[in-house]
Amino acid sequence: MKHLKPEDVTQAVTALLSITTAVYGGFRGRAKWEPHTQDIPKGSQRIAALISCAIISAILYFLREESSSLLVAAIMVVCGAGAFLGFHDYLKLTSGMTYDMIKIVDGKETVVKILGAKKQYLRTAAQEHLRDHPGETPQDLVNGCGGDLNAVWHKEARSKIRSRYERDYIFLTSGGTIALACAGVLLSHVVANISS
Repeated sequence: MKHLKPEDVTQAVTALLSITTAVYGGFRGRAKWEPHTQDIPKGSQRIAALISCAIISAILYFLREESSSLLVAAIMVVCGAGAFLGFHDYLKLTSGMTYDMIKIVDGKETVVKILGAKKQYLRTAAQEHLRDHPGETPQDLVNGCGGDLNAVWHKEARSKIRSRYERDYIFLTSGGTIALACAGVLLSHVVANISS
């Protein structure tokens, strides 16, 4: 019977934690600060989990040997940078283009977060309205649109913002999870050196 080495245990724990984190990220509920699910389908969460699990599995299978440390470190840096860039743009979108909208949920009025677009992509009528009413903002237009956001922004503009948001979300969650898994693999290499 083969005896378990410390690096084997470290890699097993890393694999378990990384893949559990990826699966949790793919099936968790929406946080209150995130835009409403009418704008962001759960597909991006599932894709992020799938990408994370697939890449982590490949790293743990093909790059578990100490001779692969440099490549694992490079993957960790690239994925960490991708997560940071995704997070930076994600924050820009959620802080600058998120609006409140009243919806009827289970017979009650509820305020939900929705994604809009930049001011420059407002429809002509909406731009003219803001020009004629300098004290109003795009939020006032959302309040008065009766739920028809296409009356406020061009549909293509909102579609691009939605696509960018989902891309950022995938970069953030997948990049961060893969970077952490790589750190665990590198730790197992260190443990192997110490125990030998």
